[in-house]
Amino acid sequence: MAKKEQCDKSSRGGSLCLVAKMLEKTGFTNELSQFSLTFIHMLKEELDLQEDFILFFKDSSQPCFQPYESSNINVLNSKDYEKVEASSILEVFTNEEMEIRPFLKKHEVTLKSQLFTNIKSDYVLFPLYANNEMLGFVMVLLLENDNFSTSSVEAIADISELLAPWFKRLIDYKETMNEKIQKELLLKVNRKFYSSMDVNGILKEILHALSEAYPTFTIELLLSNDWKVSEYLSAQPLDINDGKENYAAEAYLTGNVLTMDLIEKKKTMLYIPLKGKQGVYGVFKMTATYSQIFKDQEIDFIQVLADTGGIAIENAELYQQSRKHIADLQLINQTSHELNGNLKLDEAIGILVEKMKKAFSADEVCFQMADRHLLNDHSENKLFSCEQVKVLSEQLLTQMEETQKEIFHSDFQKTTNEVVPYKSVIGVPMLHDNHILGAVIVFGKEEYAFSYDAFKLCQSLVHHSTLAFVNAMLHAEMKELIITDYLSKLYTREYMDEQVLGSMNADGFGSFVLLDIDNFKKVNDQYGHQSGDDVIIQVAKVIIENIKSGYDIPVRWGGEELAIYLPRTKIVDAKNVAERIRKKVEILTLPKVTVSCGVSYWSNTLGVPSATKLFNQADNAMYEAKNSGRNTVIVYQETD
Repeated sequence: MAKKEQCDKSSRGGSLCLVAKMLEKTGFTNELSQFSLTFIHMLKEELDLQEDFILFFKDSSQPCFQPYESSNINVLNSKDYEKVEASSILEVFTNEEMEIRPFLKKHEVTLKSQLFTNIKSDYVLFPLYANNEMLGFVMVLLLENDNFSTSSVEAIADISELLAPWFKRLIDYKETMNEKIQKELLLKVNRKFYSSMDVNGILKEILHALSEAYPTFTIELLLSNDWKVSEYLSAQPLDINDGKENYAAEAYLTGNVLTMDLIEKKKTMLYIPLKGKQGVYGVFKMTATYSQIFKDQEIDFIQVLADTGGIAIENAELYQQSRKHIADLQLINQTSHELNGNLKLDEAIGILVEKMKKAFSADEVCFQMADRHLLNDHSENKLFSCEQVKVLSEQLLTQMEETQKEIFHSDFQKTTNEVVPYKSVIGVPMLHDNHILGAVIVFGKEEYAFSYDAFKLCQSLVHHSTLAFVNAMLHAEMKELIITDYLSKLYTREYMDEQVLGSMNADGFGSFVLLDIDNFKKVNDQYGHQSGDDVIIQVAKVIIENIKSGYDIPVRWGGEELAIYLPRTKIVDAKNVAERIRKKVEILTLPKVTVSCGVSYWSNTLGVPSATKLFNQADNAMYEAKNSGRNTVIVYQETD
């Protein structure tokens, strides 16, 4: 086997030969770490040494030297070999003529300083000095009773001196490449930041960039805002009230990067505020499982990255808020337009209820009118899913009428002793001239079903819709005035004609009752016309109380004559209604009066229905009742 070619370690030429071999073996690498390991191990191998080597480099961000590479990883992780101050190292290496000495032994170091006092073994230090700058030094840990030869010391000193410029080149190259990588990384994330209007995507890019720049670090995201971020981001809420040493809170409150070097735990933690122009939105917590010294340049890079992300998040938030505001305004405008184009109160309520259900993903939306008579029973019942919700809505409206304030509960159960079907409630009254016309009440089954933004949108919708409802209510009141007799509050003759014709087109049958107050002229003559009017009002009240509200149609027929149209009512049932009214009138009126009633009936089976024929038949039956002694009910009978 051929003998391995070796350099003569005792000569300068041998040192040059070994340096050349190192450079050749590493392929003239630009990687500082790769060359440092080759340097250490080839020294041991080529010089036939058993001792451990540690390579220290100066930290460009702080005035100190710290371990960089070692031939023994256990030695590198030992607490005995921590960073040392640059001034102390320079002091021990510099002689009286201010020249850097080629090497130092332990007794020479300890004689001048307190460096490496924890190291039990003997050692030799070799400086790496280039361009009038000390880059670092090589520490050789001598074995017990080791006779470290003078030739080995000289060889290591020569090689260290020869390679110092190369180390300088590699250190400069590493810093240049780190700066280039950081700039490229910032450029890349900037492009992504400003092409994205999604907070979740921006946070992901910041985490990715930090992980790419510092792959050995564990990175946590602590957010002060309640953003809904993806689970893979491992985001947690930032608790600034934590009583313990809360470095994240300090970074959040000051807006500055905070570095914590926990020597005992051999950890370095970095807290980076996620800061924009308008505020701080969280903190990135970076943890290294080893002691790490950050250069000012690195801190600046991390801060710029986080600040750029913070500004991008603000832009995204403003964009999303703008879109939401536009959508809200469109909803308000569309709803107001539809409501203003519809003067029917029932239909307007239906439009608003459906819009709000969709806008808030509500489980139920109810509408309560302060003036109940504006909605008939059928329309009102359609607004509530069950009687309990109707009663609950009435209670909430009463509360708003008393307090003149909106209602916003995220856990409604806590505000009442009753078991309620909904946990989230928004209630907004419709105010007009300081008077509550009604209220919209939005229900959600789950706690915190509605955000504060939803509450504000609900307020806007209701406030912008109020005028449309006022118009609808005025229209309803005006229509009621037109179709209602001012004295009796019964419907007018014209309204009945319209309803009867509609019924004859839609229904198969119906009945008509015509009532006349007996001896009404005597009442006027004896008691006066005011009492006569009062009698009409009393009889009208009896009629209203003894028919089906919202279904049967009571009418002021003319003078002292009143009438009732009963859709889809058989003749026998109509006669019973007339008889019940006749008896109540005789009992309840004062001065006491009686009525004579005629009842008629129509059906598709009896031929083509005619309103005129129906009215004439009832009129004939009524006169027959009067001619039969009054205070009676006569049903019209066809005669041959």
